[in-house]
Amino acid sequence: MSDAEPLVTVVIPAYNAAGTIEETLASVTAQTYRRLEILVIDDGSKDNTAEVVSLAAREDGRIRLIRQPNGGVCAARNRGIDEAKGEFVAFVDADDLWRPSKIEKQLAAFARGGPRAGLAYTQFVFIDSASRIIGVDPTPRPEGDVLKEICTRNIVGHGSSPMMRKAVFDHVGGFELALRQSCEDHLMYFRVAEHYDFVVVQEPLVGYRLVDGSMTSDFGKMISSSNFITDEMLRKHPQLKEEILLGRQVLRMWLLRVALRNRRYRDAVGVALGIAVQAPGFLAREVLLRAAPKLLGRLSEALAPQAKSQPRPRFL
Repeated sequence: MSDAEPLVTVVIPAYNAAGTIEETLASVTAQTYRRLEILVIDDGSKDNTAEVVSLAAREDGRIRLIRQPNGGVCAARNRGIDEAKGEFVAFVDADDLWRPSKIEKQLAAFARGGPRAGLAYTQFVFIDSASRIIGVDPTPRPEGDVLKEICTRNIVGHGSSPMMRKAVFDHVGGFELALRQSCEDHLMYFRVAEHYDFVVVQEPLVGYRLVDGSMTSDFGKMISSSNFITDEMLRKHPQLKEEILLGRQVLRMWLLRVALRNRRYRDAVGVALGIAVQAPGFLAREVLLRAAPKLLGRLSEALAPQAKSQPRPRFL
């Protein structure tokens, strides 16, 4: 490891993460790029998260534990940004995982993107509580000037993929505390995309964990946060009104699918009625293009001979 190499600060917000933080830290310390500063922000945990992190810090001096009263994921990430000494800052949630080459490949993407590149991100897979792969999104991700795409949807997807230049935060500020922990990452990516290019590594280098209870417990808060973001987008970029309003409906359709998947039918009805009032044509088109083919697919599966299920591979 050479001092000529840029220092990368890894920020890990952690709240009651004792059951997963050790594996997350192992995936970070195993990075092929070694010049890391690893900051775990214990956001007022009531379990033994701090003890697990302190033990890991004795084994790897790059790890530092920072404790603070509970303030939510935005406050924890902002504390990490304030404490960061690195030229670049990467974020990972305390239950997600990285493949070993993630940081190395993102730095290469920054080099390719030049000085206008402010954010590098990657593709990802979904993992379960045992770190087995349960879903893959192979869709190629956009790069360059992505402002229109960001207005339409959260192209990064979550908070464990992006790495940003530290100087970006001097320009756009930290995570929005008013959102606390609902859509806060999407707003940050929008604010970055207003001023910088994005670069992408078209490989699934992040394991994004889905477990019971992890998906959107408060639909009202999600919709309120979405409206907050939409209002800012429209105020700053009225010329992108069509894309921004489409993005609002895309989020609501995602919430509708989540509600149906988790059998939260009252929430599903409320979200569907909201879409129907605001954009009835959009709702009908989405049902025809997405729901109908899935229903036909499930019917075909039910009628077909049952194949022996294959074991799910682990992410790492």
